[in-house]
Amino acid sequence: MVAVTVSITGFITARLEEDHYRAYQAQGLLGTPTPWWTWRHLRNRFGTSITRADAQHIGHHGPARVLREVEAKRHILADHSTPHTVVDGFCTECGREVDKNHHGGDWCSWHGDHACPTVRSLAAAWSDHEDYNTDWSAT
Repeated sequence: MVAVTVSITGFITARLEEDHYRAYQAQGLLGTPTPWWTWRHLRNRFGTSITRADAQHIGHHGPARVLREVEAKRHILADHSTPHTVVDGFCTECGREVDKNHHGGDWCSWHGDHACPTVRSLAAAWSDHEDYNTDWSAT
């Protein structure tokens, strides 16, 4: 399969949609996450391959938490998806010093598909995905 060329914001948006869908589906399968997510419950539900550590991890990263994380990441992405104003040579959003000759003077190119460090860090969570572009590396 050939990887699809997408913008970094398009890539992150698609991964968030996938995470949202999977968490929503899991919530329907498992129910609302509550302390009753015990090893015994999950083992009865999914078989003997579930260990206590698996159950603790599943309980800690339940569908409701994943849905909250998706929403939070969407807000972060939205905050970094549009150019921001530059005042006195500094971006009003990230505080980064902006070279007026290089960036056109009135907006910070570190936002949006220009991939500021925050957006690059968000994308790094899916660095094992076939559509991830290693040029987006946060480091």
